[in-house]
Amino acid sequence: MSLPCPDFAAAPHRLSGVVYGCLLNHAPALAALGDAVHQPPYKAPPKAPVLYIKPRNTLATPGQAVAVPAEVPALQVGATLGLVIGRTACRVSEADALAHVAGVLIVNDLSVPHDSFYRPSVRFKARDGSCPLGGRVLPLAALPAPVDALGVRVFVDGALVHSSSTGERIRSFTLPDHLGISHLSAQGAVEIAGNASGRVTNKGMEGLAITPDGRTLYGFMQSPLAQDGGDGGRYNRIVQIDIASGGVKEFAYDNFLANKNKTYNSSELLALNDHQFLVLERDGKGLGDGSAAVVKQLRLVDLAGATDVSALSGAASLAGAARSGTLFLDIAASLTSYGLASTAVPAKLEGAAFGADIVDGGITYHTLYIANDNDFVPGVAGSNQFFVYRFSDADLAAKGVTQFANQTISAVPEPGSWALMLGGVALLGAVKRRRAPR
Repeated sequence: MSLPCPDFAAAPHRLSGVVYGCLLNHAPALAALGDAVHQPPYKAPPKAPVLYIKPRNTLATPGQAVAVPAEVPALQVGATLGLVIGRTACRVSEADALAHVAGVLIVNDLSVPHDSFYRPSVRFKARDGSCPLGGRVLPLAALPAPVDALGVRVFVDGALVHSSSTGERIRSFTLPDHLGISHLSAQGAVEIAGNASGRVTNKGMEGLAITPDGRTLYGFMQSPLAQDGGDGGRYNRIVQIDIASGGVKEFAYDNFLANKNKTYNSSELLALNDHQFLVLERDGKGLGDGSAAVVKQLRLVDLAGATDVSALSGAASLAGAARSGTLFLDIAASLTSYGLASTAVPAKLEGAAFGADIVDGGITYHTLYIANDNDFVPGVAGSNQFFVYRFSDADLAAKGVTQFANQTISAVPEPGSWALMLGGVALLGAVKRRRAPR
């Protein structure tokens, strides 16, 4: 029997640009890991979703050739069904979720074989063209079975090499409801005017960090929630999620800089240990804005003993519980001191990560990478750039860091099957989105 399969109205390159997937979400493959998932640092299977993305550069059309790197003998095939989101929505209950799905299509997640499972490198998972998408979407109403009872089969040169089912998936996930908004609009001003609570338009959870011990996930709102003062307000929320239990707490961060007498939005959160974090505060000035950069700072904040503000609302309520940061690194000043013009400092420095340690003169240094977002407009904002700093343990201690643990996660071997994410569900945003200027 041939089922109707209408043409997909939007070609893959017109999708929102990112495919979201969930690792360790295929029960048989997870079971095949055996005792490996009980080894440090996690010592147990995941209790919460392990998410990953396939960026825009990975999307490929049906029949498009996929380049295999010369040094790689073969690619892993990750066949799965993608859910195409057909309606703009937020705060959707699990019961109503499928009402927002336009249909399903085949997705082939190709990866370079690798050992690092919890944090696979970009060079393994995000090669150009490594996410071929089916060219047509099958509506849910035309499916021969429920979406959680569909079969996925992999053929190589006409021979069946693997079969799976979406019924073997392990989990779904949700975000805290109160962070979202009720009235969505493609027009920023209309959306802002229509919501008295929740995240501010285009200023949602900008920073994500996981503690070096792998136990706790943190999300950082770029600006205060609407009920807490909104854009230009003083107290951003840092959301803490216990990965094992799913328990959630919230803390308030004071983004006011006294020497500037001004509040600033925050673009990144980086964990140093289980209670200290680096926060990237910045203005919108510099390369890409046609002006001179002034405020680009990493600030150290300590959440040890901080008050849970989950039940609080409003700036006045948060004021007494908010934690302030201390200056860790003045990025703008350091770059200009090395000869970079203030107009050449990227306006949107938004990424921070520690890299591999280096040894110089017998001293071990930790490398810190700072990166910008050029919004895919290099003619205006320049190229994507990485600025690398180094710090010794003594340097960190002098800045108030009580303990530093780099995020080195022990490798968990993958089973000898075609792909561990078979049967997992990738989420494809079919609504074209554009980033509004900040």
